[in-house]
Amino acid sequence: MSLHHAFMCNLNTCGSERKEYCCETSCKYFGGIRDCDGKPEIEPTGEPVMPFPEPTPVPVPEPTPEPTPVPFSTVVNHQCSQEKSLEQANTCVGDMSAGNGFVMPFVFGTQVQAEQGNCQYKQCGATMSWLNFAADGKMTYENGKVKCSNWTRSNENYLWKIDLGNKIYISTEKHAKAHGTNPSKGC
Repeated sequence: MSLHHAFMCNLNTCGSERKEYCCETSCKYFGGIRDCDGKPEIEPTGEPVMPFPEPTPVPVPEPTPEPTPVPFSTVVNHQCSQEKSLEQANTCVGDMSAGNGFVMPFVFGTQVQAEQGNCQYKQCGATMSWLNFAADGKMTYENGKVKCSNWTRSNENYLWKIDLGNKIYISTEKHAKAHGTNPSKGC
């Protein structure tokens, strides 16, 4: 859209009786600009200059805080509830059915985490070392989930440890089942 400036010119060439002064975009061929209040107007040669507003200051973001600990929730009414390492079980671990009486523990993660990760277990209350899940504790990756190998369903007197190298998750079958296939994603 172009803007045209209108001026009242000396020659009255408008209207049916040519007695009207016209608003023209230029008075070059109409006898110049008509006097207003006894003073001639000056025809500008270019577009009017509009003042530019001061630039809006760009907000400076707050410094990024240190990473927050992985979320936990308390396990109640559970065979392993007396286990010190499970006082705050991880909300990031879920489990999904693997069919034929098995479940599969998982956390959300990447292919690289699956390749570097390890799944282990130990009996609640035992002083034994952590043991690897089947397949030497190796993990698999599928659709954003880093998964342990199959675990026998209702084998609940055990702790699970999912080690992704940079994060370790401790949980149990019962606790993971409470989160099902939708554990916390902000882990």
